[in-house]
Amino acid sequence: MRHFAWAVAGWCVLCSTIIQGQEGPRPEDPWDYWKANTKLWGANIYQEVDPEDRQKWRPLLRPHDFEDLQRAGANSVNLSVPGPYDPDSGQFNSDNWDNLKQRIQWAKKAGLKVVISFRTAPGRNEADITKPFTSEVKRDLLDDPSSPNVAKFCEMWKKVAEEYGKDNDVVGFDLLVEPHAPKLWEKEKYQDSQFRKSENWRKVAQQVIKTIRDDNIQTPILVEPDLWAAALYLNRVDDPDPDPKVGPQPWKMVEGERLVCAVHQYHPSDYTEQGTENFDVEFVALRCAFHEISKWKKSHPNIPVCLNEFGLKQGLPYAELFLKKELRLLKQQQLNHAVWLWEVTDPQQDYRDFDVRSNPKLLRELMANWRENANNPDGQPCPAENGPRGDPPVHAKGGRR
Repeated sequence: MRHFAWAVAGWCVLCSTIIQGQEGPRPEDPWDYWKANTKLWGANIYQEVDPEDRQKWRPLLRPHDFEDLQRAGANSVNLSVPGPYDPDSGQFNSDNWDNLKQRIQWAKKAGLKVVISFRTAPGRNEADITKPFTSEVKRDLLDDPSSPNVAKFCEMWKKVAEEYGKDNDVVGFDLLVEPHAPKLWEKEKYQDSQFRKSENWRKVAQQVIKTIRDDNIQTPILVEPDLWAAALYLNRVDDPDPDPKVGPQPWKMVEGERLVCAVHQYHPSDYTEQGTENFDVEFVALRCAFHEISKWKKSHPNIPVCLNEFGLKQGLPYAELFLKKELRLLKQQQLNHAVWLWEVTDPQQDYRDFDVRSNPKLLRELMANWRENANNPDGQPCPAENGPRGDPPVHAKGGRR
């Protein structure tokens, strides 16, 4: 009942202050959306395979969900969805393929640019994101370099590239959502260091990129770092025994052209995800995360960075103030961004903790940001603020709801 009341309130705001998504002349080359300034802004729409009817995705989605997003001022959507190849068998799944094509068609008809972000793939299932470190997880794509699913993963993206590689409305291929190490952390130290040093994910990503580019497909490719894509850890691996001569190492981007480093930002997660930490009026932890993005960008000037997931539970105290600050930091760094989450209107879906449409105050902040972006085609940033204060606390992971 509470969710329904929030949803009604959110829609009242949307209907009373609706704006038409707009921008200057659209680039003809999708790469032009990434190489400078904020050119893409919008939200994630999440889908998963319905366990009761595996031919369908849930939550229920309709064309008007994309139309509402565009009318609110967004110009893009990040489709965070299952891949069209089965995680267990590695075989092509025609139902997932049809569902993907349908949603891309709806987004394009609504006037939105599309980034395809695959949550699942041959050898990697949804549980690896939502139920990590449990017996339900399948992830040999990431852990076993000899797995036949690596070739199947390349085959999957080859099919997508053949279908959408010449489609200028599909402006990005995000290879895999939130790759990460297989083991839980111990003694407040990340165990991701050995996983990163093995470069398993980087090697897999490199093969996929080559497969796509060998077909002369120039669609921008988004690669997420292998520690849950967390912005906070772009510049370091928490090695229990680091080499004092070398120190913590930054995420090493794969090689190739037209590549984007895609990061997620939910720090401080004890506040944004768990609600167990008090709201910080100084935004120390939040600014620390953006400082890490800025630092990585300076050392990798030819690789654009985007924030294709960020947000917080919409019912938290002062949620709108936190979001307002984060949007300002995004504007300062001129990052393309997609908020988590633009929830759909499925009455049976109760996945609304992060639904920005359920809180009218959050919706106002987003719509104001999107309007400013549309009215600022040259991407002039906000004045810079001082750097971070204090050391960021270490959390269990970078950001999965």
